Amino acid sequence: MAEKIRNIGLFYQKQYFKGIVYDINGDYKRGEKATIAARNKLLLFEKSIEKSDLLTASLENQFELKTQYPGVITGIGMKHETSVEGELKLGMYFDYTSGMPCIPASSVKGALRSAFPQFDKHKKTTNKIKKAKAFILHQMLSELKVAGFESLAKPEDITDKHYKKIKDIEGEIFDGINKDTTKKDKNGKMKSHLSIYEKDIFHDAFIVKGDSKGRILADDAITRHPSPLKNPNPVLFLKIPSGVSIQFNFDLKNGAILTAKEKHDLFEQIILYYGLGAKTNVGYGQFDIIQQ
Repeated sequence: MAEKIRNIGLFYQKQYFKGIVYDINGDYKRGEKATIAARNKLLLFEKSIEKSDLLTASLENQFELKTQYPGVITGIGMKHETSVEGELKLGMYFDYTSGMPCIPASSVKGALRSAFPQFDKHKKTTNKIKKAKAFILHQMLSELKVAGFESLAKPEDITDKHYKKIKDIEGEIFDGINKDTTKKDKNGKMKSHLSIYEKDIFHDAFIVKGDSKGRILADDAITRHPSPLKNPNPVLFLKIPSGVSIQFNFDLKNGAILTAKEKHDLFEQIILYYGLGAKTNVGYGQFDIIQQ
């Protein structure tokens, strides 16, 4: 049986390149390719993770989704490469304490907000795009049978009244803008913003179950073709493979328009519809409902 990695994040970020020797010209020595290959095999070992290693949370507002092919990529903007042939070159995000791969809360929140028109954030965005985003959200809320959101036929049916509702939801969830007239400050006036205890809180999303082979990590490659007369140059990287169950965690509050449960259901629909993580435009970051 292969050796078990005690902390995947520590291993990948620091120990992965430990002991790699370079000569005076900065080129790695021939034997290091085998060292990297062995470390790749250790990272991708099917049963290297025990069930007890997986992180879990117990929150009222959480749901589990299963990754679809080809998987989920998170943290590839973090630098992770030297010049050793066969190395995994792109970064990955890991929970600092446990070392387990996860999706950071900031990425979850950013992906959810990107589904909203962001009326005040991106003034250059065309009204057509804003209206299309508002229409999709409106239809999601209609399918969830949220009061006040009837089904519409097309984006052009979005009115100023519809816009205002979507904008109020967006402002409350992401900017903490208060729209509840019952929430007042110490002077008896309606609050302009929610306190930190009244805002919705986004937590990291954790892997709670591996794929059918017990894996939580897999390798993949982006193949560059620098020239039609030269061999392609594959770039290896880590990913969360398909078939892995990920738990999304929130601490949601009842709002002026949506209840905590309605926000929970809306967030699930947004992630299922748009995906999450890097390279969603080429198929990564897609999820499916886990059949009970």
